[in-house]
Amino acid sequence: MHAVSPGLPTNRRVLALALPMTVANVTTPMLGFVGAAVIGRLGDAALLGAIALGAVIFDAIFWSFGALRMATAGLTAQAVGGQDEPEVDRILARALAAGALIGLVLVVLQGPLAQLAFRISGASEAVIAGLATYFHIRILSAPFVLASYGVLGSVLGRGRTDLGLLLQVAINLTNVALTLTLVLGFGLGLAGAALATLGAEALGLGLGLVLLARLGARPFRVPLRDLRDATALRRTLSVNGDVILRTLALITGIVLFSALGARQGDVVLAANSVLWNLFLIGGFFRLRHGGRDPLRPGGGRPGRGRIRCGRHPVPALVPRLRARGQPAVAGGRRGLHRCRNDERAGARGGALLPRPRGHGAARRRCALRV
Repeated sequence: MHAVSPGLPTNRRVLALALPMTVANVTTPMLGFVGAAVIGRLGDAALLGAIALGAVIFDAIFWSFGALRMATAGLTAQAVGGQDEPEVDRILARALAAGALIGLVLVVLQGPLAQLAFRISGASEAVIAGLATYFHIRILSAPFVLASYGVLGSVLGRGRTDLGLLLQVAINLTNVALTLTLVLGFGLGLAGAALATLGAEALGLGLGLVLLARLGARPFRVPLRDLRDATALRRTLSVNGDVILRTLALITGIVLFSALGARQGDVVLAANSVLWNLFLIGGFFRLRHGGRDPLRPGGGRPGRGRIRCGRHPVPALVPRLRARGQPAVAGGRRGLHRCRNDERAGARGGALLPRPRGHGAARRRCALRV
C-alpha cells in the first residue's frame, strides 16, 4: 500500500498533490463543452437545451452525495497515516457499498425523480421530450458514479493524485469518443450521449478498482459484518456535513438559474448551456492565492510559508494564468459558432459574452493602420 512519507509538507509535495487534480477538474467543463458541441451540430435548440438541463439535473443529484468522496479521502488518509491497512480496505468497502446502494435506490426511484425534475425545470414540451430520453438512460449510471466516488476518495486519501488524474482523464476521453461515435456516427442523438456517459462511468469504475488492486487494496475480502457496522457507516456518510450544506446551496442556485432560463424559451436555454461551459472553463484560469501556505511553519506570518516554483512564488503566476484565461472570452463567439447549427442560439449567446480586455483599443489601432 502506498503510504505518504512523514514530515512537514514541502512546496513540491503540496504542488504534486494539488496540480494533478486541478488538471483533472479542468477536463470536466471541457467534457460538457464537447457534449454541447456534438449535440449542437444537430441543429435543434431543443436538443441542446435538453442535454443542458440533463447535465444540471444529474449534477444536482450526484453532487448531493459528493461528501462520500471527501469523507472517504479523509478517513483513508487517517488510516494510511496510522499504518492501518485493514482499516483502509474497510473504509473503501463501505464507500463502495454505500455508493452502489444509493445508486440503486436512485435507479428504482427514477420515475418520481424525473417527474419532479421536469416540473421544476419548466421547460417546453420539445425539451422535456428529449430530456426524458436522456434522463432514463443516464440514471442507470448512478451506481457506477457513486461507487466511483469511493474509489476516487480512496486513491486521493493514499496521496496518489496522479492516479486520480488518470481516472478522470480516462473517463472523460472515453465519454468524448463514445459521444462522437454514437451521436454523429450512429445518429442516436440524445440517447447516444446518455449511453456514452453510462459506458464511460462503468469503465471508470472498473479501471479504478484495477488501480486500487495494484496498490494492494482488497475491499471485496472485507467481512460482511464490518460492512454492516452502523457506526462506521454513519461516520462515512456524515463527515463534512458543512460541505454538504454548501454544495446543496450551490446546486440550488444552479438549478434556479437553469429553470429561469428554460422558462424563457429553448433558444435562451441552449445559449445558456454553452455560456455556462465557457464560464467554467475560463473560471479555472482566474485563480486566487492568498500567498501563504498554512501547512508550513511560519505560514501565518508575512513573508513566510510562500509556495515557490523555482525562483518565482506561486502568486506571481496568477497574472499569467489570468492572461491565459482571456482566450476563453476572446474565443467565446467562435466556440458558440462551433457548438450550434441554430443561428438564434448562437446570436443570443454571443450578445451576452463580454468583450475581451483591450478589444476596443486593438480595433482602434487596426483602424488607424488602415
